[in-house]
Amino acid sequence: FPYGIENSLKQHKISINISSNQRALLGFLLAKIHKLDPDVIVGHDLSGFGWDAILACLSADKVPNWSRLGRLRRSVLPYRGSALPLGRLVADIGVSARELIRVRSYDLMELSSHVLRQKLVSYESEQIVDSYKRCGTLVKMIENSWIDCLSILKILYQLNILPLSYQITCIAGNLFSRTLLGGRAERNEFLL
Repeated sequence: FPYGIENSLKQHKISINISSNQRALLGFLLAKIHKLDPDVIVGHDLSGFGWDAILACLSADKVPNWSRLGRLRRSVLPYRGSALPLGRLVADIGVSARELIRVRSYDLMELSSHVLRQKLVSYESEQIVDSYKRCGTLVKMIENSWIDCLSILKILYQLNILPLSYQITCIAGNLFSRTLLGGRAERNEFLL
């Protein structure tokens, strides 16, 4: 981290937890999820890449209590295809937006510009590495990542993803978690 990052974060009134390595960061994430105990975890591209990447890191670093991602205690890491946390709903706005709106691409930048009329800042891998060299650019990257998180929640709210998914679940008679994963063919089969 650049010299003086603590003072720069205090000036911008930003409170973050700095971890020494990836294992400590993953442990902090698991403790936070366990403490907050959310019913719904909201994100973008969670079912496609997010959970698989998190589980791969948990497995590589041998982080204990990895099953705190869900509500059920498990001892064996699941395979990559079935990596969603058990006992929690996962709302992936990329998957849900495919059923609700038509856009060229369903990445976060395109969804934000189409639904919210807001342009997000994207970072290439070289820019991320360069932002760690100076305090100002690192603080700006942290602020932009918070804006990305808020945009995900705003898109969830604007598209009414949870209420509409719940109504579809009640009509089709399948599971709420399966509706959030976008199983249109499965819902049609339940209706027939």
